[in-house]
Amino acid sequence: MEKGRPPSDRSLFVNGISGLTSFMAREGYSDPIEGIHLYIRSAKKYHDDREYMTDFDFHGYIAQKVALKVKAYNTYLNMSEDSELHPSDKAVADEYRKQSDGE
Repeated sequence: MEKGRPPSDRSLFVNGISGLTSFMAREGYSDPIEGIHLYIRSAKKYHDDREYMTDFDFHGYIAQKVALKVKAYNTYLNMSEDSELHPSDKAVADEYRKQSDGE
């Protein structure tokens, strides 16, 4: 994918939903709302339990991944000023700055 070109809706909502549907099938869920909630809770537990190995809990992992994609898609300018950011969005902005500065 070239820099500055985010994925299409088709890529996100058809290809990108594969992990969720695989999880729902594995766990025996057919209701998408229940499946999404359990998926997020399970992903949080998975990443939180491995923080000692990776240095990232769930929120840190998400912040790191978003920051890398924000940089790749050149979408940082679409983000609010830090003073208006929700704490989790601020973590994304902080991680973006770290990645940009090579930290």
